[in-house]
Amino acid sequence: MKKFFSLIAALLVLAAMLAAFWPVEPAPQTAVPPGEQAPEPAASARLAQVLVAAHRVQAGAFIHPEDLVWQTLPAAEEMNLPGLFLFGFTDTKALKGSLVTRTLEAGQIVSADDLVRPEQSHYLSAMMAPGMRAVTLALGREAASHGLIRPGNRVDVILTSKHTHQRNAQGAEVTSKQSAEIILTDIKLLAIDAQVTDIAALNGTVAAQDNFDQVAVTFELAPSAAARLLLAHRLGELALVLRSAQAAPTGSEAVTLPAGSLIWAEQVARGQNPRALPGHGVRISYGDGNDRNRQP
Repeated sequence: MKKFFSLIAALLVLAAMLAAFWPVEPAPQTAVPPGEQAPEPAASARLAQVLVAAHRVQAGAFIHPEDLVWQTLPAAEEMNLPGLFLFGFTDTKALKGSLVTRTLEAGQIVSADDLVRPEQSHYLSAMMAPGMRAVTLALGREAASHGLIRPGNRVDVILTSKHTHQRNAQGAEVTSKQSAEIILTDIKLLAIDAQVTDIAALNGTVAAQDNFDQVAVTFELAPSAAARLLLAHRLGELALVLRSAQAAPTGSEAVTLPAGSLIWAEQVARGQNPRALPGHGVRISYGDGNDRNRQP
């Protein structure tokens, strides 16, 4: 019996030795046609990602979070890494409210030159139209509509003043010394206090207007209008009137009322005109039946 097991063991050892030294036929390889190079192995997945425009963003618009998405960095842009926003190094929340300096197409890579961030010194000037000026005045909260007027709104400016003379521009006698005049129309507001848009503020903070009686309002004006506004601020009290975002229909009062319209107090209330007050007259009856009133 022992001889039988010894024979089996010897056969197993012999089979293992033959399997180890038996020649193995190599796997067939695909032939490469003459004149062509063999394909290079696939590159490993790229980890670098950059910000691109999720859709078309017009120049002059403010960036919102949904305007930007992350995308794998193309090989052609690897040399421009210093000017790009890289994933892991950029906080997209910090870009909220940035001003777009040129129109971005969908899928276009966003660089640092394409955005002006709120904390940058030239942020406000980048918002202005060419040739325009910015003027900041301190107005009362009531004059600024108690915070209802926002940056980007368009307003009319009304000057209320008191006069030392008692004659109007036509030379007619004026019994009241108070007047109101529309000195500017359709003026864009650039900023209110430190807030320049509804989503961004200068230096990353928004002033708490509830704690102040005065509100700093910044206007975008032509040079001549800027001088007119500064002088008007010294002549009396200014008030801002919010304009509709929609154009007024032709022929409406909003279109026919020009800037410079002057209204005197006696035109608003009869009580401001002493000549309009009733006097203590005497009624005289004549024999011919004609009665007359005579004022003292």
